[in-house]
Amino acid sequence: MEIVFNRNNFNNRRKFYDDVYLNRLVDLSIANYNISGLNIFIRYMFYSYNALDYEEMLSSFNLMYNESISCLFEVYGLFLQWNVYEKYNLGEVRGAFLELLTFKLLKNIHDNSNIHRESYVKLDDYRSHSWDIIVEIDDILELYECKFSFESLKRGQLNQIFGSINNLNANVFLIFYQLKRKLTDNIEIWRENTSKDKFDYLINSVNIITLEDFSDGNPFLK
Repeated sequence: MEIVFNRNNFNNRRKFYDDVYLNRLVDLSIANYNISGLNIFIRYMFYSYNALDYEEMLSSFNLMYNESISCLFEVYGLFLQWNVYEKYNLGEVRGAFLELLTFKLLKNIHDNSNIHRESYVKLDDYRSHSWDIIVEIDDILELYECKFSFESLKRGQLNQIFGSINNLNANVFLIFYQLKRKLTDNIEIWRENTSKDKFDYLINSVNIITLEDFSDGNPFLK
């Protein structure tokens, strides 16, 4: 078995991984994971497209999470300085945020030499797609795919994920930055024409992490 670094994929996303504001946001999220409303506020800020939207979002969350306002205000100020909607495609930076968050949380658990970013696995005649993160633990692989929203995951990508489960000795993780309550509807969309029993068996072989899990500490310690 060989883990191969996909340099082109990594270089295409390097600008995000090196972004000072993105790193500050990830670090703030990790350090303040237990602040009520923080993760959902960050999610909504990534769907705001100007400074007025930011201000309206802060006002709304101040009403709902007044006890958290100092931390939310720090996030608000970071987004104001960042002007992310002018610098990047927001869809791309959302995904990069979740990938960087996942990477830093895994780095708090595993030796850095065992963590591979933007890599694929070759085993005999099988080659996987490029995973966002691969962790080697003894003879077992942990494969991580990050999707900011359920809607961004397509059935073709799920088929690739199921293929890796069938071909590799691996634990597979799907990471979403969205509330779990909408997961059931999307499972029905992903199922397409596959029988319910068969698809339930396949999807239950995947470890699914959702936004709520990030508010309970490091979700990869569980």
